[in-house]
Amino acid sequence: MSIGIALYHTDNLSGQQAYHLATLFFKTINQNITDISYSDESSVYHSVTLDKIKQAIDAKAVKGFRLYSKDEKNPPWLASFGYTANVQEYFDYIDIQCDTAITENEIVQFLQAAAALAFIPYGVVYVSDNVVDAYEYVMEEGVIAVPSYEQHFLWRDETPVFYGSARYENSMLRMVYSCNLINLKHLKILIDGKTLEDRICSDEHFGKLIPTSNNESFIWEVPTEQLEYVNKVCGQAGVLIAWNN
Repeated sequence: MSIGIALYHTDNLSGQQAYHLATLFFKTINQNITDISYSDESSVYHSVTLDKIKQAIDAKAVKGFRLYSKDEKNPPWLASFGYTANVQEYFDYIDIQCDTAITENEIVQFLQAAAALAFIPYGVVYVSDNVVDAYEYVMEEGVIAVPSYEQHFLWRDETPVFYGSARYENSMLRMVYSCNLINLKHLKILIDGKTLEDRICSDEHFGKLIPTSNNESFIWEVPTEQLEYVNKVCGQAGVLIAWNN
């Protein structure tokens, strides 16, 4: 099983900040960065060293980059961190996958670090069968379903790439995951007459909220064994984009 992390609409993050997060992630999972590539303004890809990627980012010559940890025992990669900026209008994002141990506390600390750098309106942490599926789940095409009760193609139609209204930024959620990065607007979503914030605070099945240092974002943790229940409640209330009716 692999862990995936998606951070959406990361246009508030600079290339330097995204690179800082990337190196922090690999430090967190205690893995070396073995391969690096980046795309320039002409969408040409370059394979480079750590020193060269730093120089290219500082020179603002980088449109997106990807850092890998690879070894022969874990094809196609053990871990990956991708930063996509200005490739698709209004759909900058960070995608992360790893097939190595990372604790719940480490994930929370990583999200705290991301929120401290810049306001990121939405993010999710999920489990997938492998790193390739974890990577494809992040994408705008919506070709992979993680929970069986997800209608994943509905996600595609919600993204700006397909002229969707991106309601996951403020008024809806893609689905509910074991760890969710949400903002103040999400907390006002109504579920059966209660705000999401009230529901989390009053119903132990809904887990807990952890504030971040920017006072705009919150980490919402849901017990794994309660995910199906929470998704059902939220889905039937009409607040999940990919809920399978």
